[in-house]
Amino acid sequence: MTVGLYRTETRVGFIYYAKKAYLLSNLTRWQNTDSLIDELEIPFDGSEGTNIEEGIKLASNQFSTYGHRENAKKVIVILASSYQELLCLEMATTMILPRPLIHLRTTEVLLSQLHLAVRYCSRHHNSTLVKVDDFSKAQFLKKLFPSKTKFWIGLTQNYYGIYTWPDGSRLLDYSMWAPGYPRYGQGDCVYMYQYSGFQFGWFNDDCNNDWNYICQAHPCDTDHYCELVDDLT
Repeated sequence: MTVGLYRTETRVGFIYYAKKAYLLSNLTRWQNTDSLIDELEIPFDGSEGTNIEEGIKLASNQFSTYGHRENAKKVIVILASSYQELLCLEMATTMILPRPLIHLRTTEVLLSQLHLAVRYCSRHHNSTLVKVDDFSKAQFLKKLFPSKTKFWIGLTQNYYGIYTWPDGSRLLDYSMWAPGYPRYGQGDCVYMYQYSGFQFGWFNDDCNNDWNYICQAHPCDTDHYCELVDDLT
């Protein structure tokens, strides 16, 4: 799908919802795919409640504005971080309703291809994907996600087959590759995963796969001033 305003491109708008729903961007906000990837920020709303109905109404209203092309198909995609098995919907279910079409699907929070994760981190406090350089750091990371969750770390393989961290340092003393990894030709990026019992390990993978990720910011000290410490948590 190519995002844009021309007849052969797809116009995209965003609405986020929790207890209330809000219009984040209308159908004419994004003029190309790159600007959407670089600039889109979806704020966190910690309120309780899921007002999907209001979100659908806001989305439907966008189809009545000048930004919508009359002859273009109307599609609403709803993303949720969890689901409840009410009625007969299953995890893999896609619900499609006519005029406009509504696709209901679930997704993990902070799920992204690695290069998009890198962009997101760099735009927030100039952070990077996490560096796992000792045992205590690995133990801390294990507690951040539910079990059996794959998440990108900052380790990548360069053109010469050398694994390096975002700061340019090579993979030297500490590593936690899963048995049989890294595998040649499997991919140049690395995720961490609980693969057996309480055992975690690293797996090299295709960088275009969508996994969770963690951003690591510089600590606040005399050399690095943090304007809002709460934003880093």
